[in-house]
Amino acid sequence: MSPSATGPWTTAKSVPKEIYTIPPSSPVYNVTYVTQTTSPEGSIQSSYTAGYFGTFIAGAAVGAILASGTGYYYPPYYGYPVGGYPVYRPYACTYGVGSYYNTYTGAYGVAHGVYGPYAGAAASAAYNPYTGTYARGATAYGPYGSRSVGQAYNPYTGTYAATRQGSSPYGSWGQSVVSNGNRSAYTQHYSNANGTVATAQGSRGGAAAASSTKYGSSAAAKTANGNMYASHDGNVYKNTGNGWSSYDNGNWNSVNSSKNAQEQRQSYQNSGANQASAQQRAQSSQRSDQSAQSRSSGSSEVDRASQDRERGASQSQRYDNFQRGGGGWGGGERGGGERSFGGGRGGGGRRR
Repeated sequence: MSPSATGPWTTAKSVPKEIYTIPPSSPVYNVTYVTQTTSPEGSIQSSYTAGYFGTFIAGAAVGAILASGTGYYYPPYYGYPVGGYPVYRPYACTYGVGSYYNTYTGAYGVAHGVYGPYAGAAASAAYNPYTGTYARGATAYGPYGSRSVGQAYNPYTGTYAATRQGSSPYGSWGQSVVSNGNRSAYTQHYSNANGTVATAQGSRGGAAAASSTKYGSSAAAKTANGNMYASHDGNVYKNTGNGWSSYDNGNWNSVNSSKNAQEQRQSYQNSGANQASAQQRAQSSQRSDQSAQSRSSGSSEVDRASQDRERGASQSQRYDNFQRGGGGWGGGERGGGERSFGGGRGGGGRRR
């Protein structure tokens, strides 16, 4: 308070009576729910009820309910200009508009939002008197993506948290932080059609990274004392400085890297030998097939030549017999009446 509008100002030991005469139609009507008292030790304490944040008890005579806003009706403005479109202008919102109260958790807050056919935005704030946590956040979106932020703080535990998130038609990303005293942790992530990658770091030296794609998932982590852990498709390994161990059925079993490498080399060599042997067998089988085909082809040629010789010998034999019988292309057989190819009369000898 001050005796002058320009100050100096001092803390009032009580709320002036004039403050409580502010009507519900005033945008600052909520201050009528605040009181200030002086303790025996001389300190000034301020107190308020839910009405300060825009939540009021209404209808106490017929059944109390919680109502947001002052409860006063602010009529809007309607205009009908000549030759134009109707005009509607709502009056300014009161202090308590958009507020809420959760009867289960005891938290209350306020939220506002606007939206259109292509974009929108919203913001909110909340407080829980039972846990002491304050929180607030905001978001905006459009056809090309979105952005969101949020933070919370608990003065009783000293814990603070914040996050930032974003998205586009092709992916999403974000980062968050949690801190308490001198300890903190940070996380980051990125996702698109190919998969997701994420990382995390701690203020004491620990770190982790992970990925997930259509080919599988993998992760690696290192603790503050230097222990390393790795995982791929469900197989988990750790290294505490004395070599790698694998996790199986609740136990950590030592992994002999040199032995595994030797077994892999031997397996590779055996695989190569088996491939060479299989290739040799395939080539040998191919040569055998070619040889069989060659023998079959040669045998067929010999058979055809033998058949040709037999046919030639038979034809020669018939021709010799025909000549010895006095026949010819132009004559006929003796004493016969059968006509040869050339046609000749039979029955007698040749004319002299």
